[in-house]
Amino acid sequence: MRILWHRLGVAACGIAMVVGANPRGAWAQGLGYVSGGPIFVRGMGGHDFGWQLGGGGELGSGAVGLGGGVDYIYLTEVNKTYPDGGSALSPAGGLPAVSLRVSGYPRRVKENLRAQPFVMAGISFLLEREAAPLLVAGGGLDWWTTRKTGLRVEAEMQNLSLAIRCGFVFR
Repeated sequence: MRILWHRLGVAACGIAMVVGANPRGAWAQGLGYVSGGPIFVRGMGGHDFGWQLGGGGELGSGAVGLGGGVDYIYLTEVNKTYPDGGSALSPAGGLPAVSLRVSGYPRRVKENLRAQPFVMAGISFLLEREAAPLLVAGGGLDWWTTRKTGLRVEAEMQNLSLAIRCGFVFR
């Protein structure tokens, strides 16, 4: 638990430095999102599939956003037998994750666009003992159906895992 608090403290300091470095203080443009979908995993025991559900938010200035989120990852049970006589048995289970990310919106600076593609990169911390942080990179599209709400589709790589999520975005 002490390691978790240390990681969260380092992340909070990093966010404070980036937000504080903006001389105009124009980080007022914000958005939130909730999304979920399948995750294809490697390197987590014998697991190869699961579901990821979460939400988060970000503050931005022009084409750049800085934020984070909280996710819950549920990995399905695995019971495999291989042709060479080996087997893999991993019970189902879930674990929470906290992530920090930087997003780029190349078309956000243009007003009144319904479709806003984005790219993002960051780091995700699995809240499990001795779990190494995961590097995250991906992108997607926010489709604004009204001025304040829209749909979000995104794909992201987390080390050797691929998550494909759909959800809602709001500002």
